[in-house]
Amino acid sequence: MSKKCVYAGSSLLATIAPTATTYQYPDHLSTRAETDSSGNTSSPYRTFGHLPFGDIWYETGTPSKWKFTSYERDAESDPLDYAIFRYDQWRYGRFMSPDPVGGDINNPESLNRYEYVLDQPTIYVDPLGLESQCVTIVIVIVNRRTGEIVQSFVGGYICSPDLAGGATIVRAQDQAGKPLTPQDWQRVQAIERCKQAVREKYKAEFVLMARRTGKWGLVAAGFGAFGGLVGGKTLASAGAGAGLGFLAAVSIVSGTSGEKMLDQLNIDLKNCEQNPGP
Repeated sequence: MSKKCVYAGSSLLATIAPTATTYQYPDHLSTRAETDSSGNTSSPYRTFGHLPFGDIWYETGTPSKWKFTSYERDAESDPLDYAIFRYDQWRYGRFMSPDPVGGDINNPESLNRYEYVLDQPTIYVDPLGLESQCVTIVIVIVNRRTGEIVQSFVGGYICSPDLAGGATIVRAQDQAGKPLTPQDWQRVQAIERCKQAVREKYKAEFVLMARRTGKWGLVAAGFGAFGGLVGGKTLASAGAGAGLGFLAAVSIVSGTSGEKMLDQLNIDLKNCEQNPGP
């Protein structure tokens, strides 16, 4: 039988050979110890510790070329750590070549394309040598009573081999900082979908009224000035942006018809908070 390796995600847990099975004990960064089936760590089994960017702190037992995170340490190249898409120089805590993917303008520190995991090596890993393994954490603040999204902002970044690069993770919480349950977050999303549908409905009706009154030019200018109703907005910004654009544009058309439409819009939006639907 050839040697077999057992993984949990990206972490090596055991190596099964014809004569013995070796168990690996990783933390969130690297493998720290190896044992036999009885838990013995004496030689030839290995224990290992490293400094934040990969410099060896201690290593007992049989040395391994797999030292820092998931990287193979290449003894013939200085040595450097092989990070798939480029090499990492652990002495300097930097990659030897720029990130092929590039950084994110919303995270200025990532624009340093030689930097290793945003200079936070005790928390994050970068298994491919690509900053795209870092995902954006968006914090969404919700009014728990109405279900309305009142604010959203980038709260940080996470780099992990188990996350898809370039993705976004939403963390929803109320104005007191208490996280929303999955059920509460589903309700918030349903309310936003309901309100968006209401705005789309009134947009169509308002456009017809604006054309009948001959004030379409003013209305179009209002839509442009305030960002319009919809189109390309994220969930977190759709409520405030779309609502403001609509109300500003409606206010341009004077008269009883416009006021009645505005009153009914507010009623329908309020109803979404009580009965958002699926």
